[in-house]
Amino acid sequence: MNFKGCQFPSSFILMVVRYYVPYKLSTRDIEEIFTERGSAIDHSTINRGIVATLKLCGLLIRLGNPVAIGHPELNKAV
Repeated sequence: MNFKGCQFPSSFILMVVRYYVPYKLSTRDIEEIFTERGSAIDHSTINRGIVATLKLCGLLIRLGNPVAIGHPELNKAV
């Protein structure tokens, strides 16, 4: 995935998405987690990152290219 032009590094964005999707945490909960870890990030920034990342993932899956997002389990779904 290409996160060119984003404020935060790709590893940070993917970690936020990793907390949001499987654990059903709100963006404010994620903001609190990262504040406790010493990273100041606003919940609206988290929301924009999640929306953009999940749109890109959905597009790649619809195009039939699940390997492009680096998740081997998605190969079974297509």
